[in-house]
Amino acid sequence: MVVNGACESDWFASPRVGAEKTKSCCPVFGYHPWYLHECTPDWLKNLEDFLNQMPSAVGEIGLDRWKPDLPYERQEEVFLAQLRLATERNLPVSIHCLQAWGRMLELLRDNPCPARGFVLHSFGGPAGMIPAFAKLGAYFSFPGYFLHERKLRQRETFKQVPPDRLLIETDCARPASAARKNSPSARRY
Repeated sequence: MVVNGACESDWFASPRVGAEKTKSCCPVFGYHPWYLHECTPDWLKNLEDFLNQMPSAVGEIGLDRWKPDLPYERQEEVFLAQLRLATERNLPVSIHCLQAWGRMLELLRDNPCPARGFVLHSFGGPAGMIPAFAKLGAYFSFPGYFLHERKLRQRETFKQVPPDRLLIETDCARPASAARKNSPSARRY
């Protein structure tokens, strides 16, 4: 299991929340695109410090062109810095992507990726991209909410994922008192 720290203010809580839940929980540190406006000038050094403290992974990082009023300007720069860091350390990566699948594939093709691979969290891209992502080391996670009747396209897409690349995920809500409302880390452990 993992507990995602989606921004610097979450990074302190991620290991603690995981330890409260189970001994087999891995903290994950990264900047989710929803929170890039919170980046401090030392965010990358701070991320390196957290990764140095304990076994962990990088994420949930990515690109998002879906959320209204979310500036795209810095997303690629911050995503690539985190991908490079994960690759240098050969750490697994959890990737968030909404409405930017073509660009995500280009960035992953054009940049080194961790030998351990990466997870495309709640993969919502087209089935035709699955072979290209898998060749680069992708695993594809399938969330429970894709079982909703309106998610037929996503279920059909997941039938194309090689079985050794398919992961099942759960998104669990944390009590509002434990995290910010609508925080990616508040929804995933």
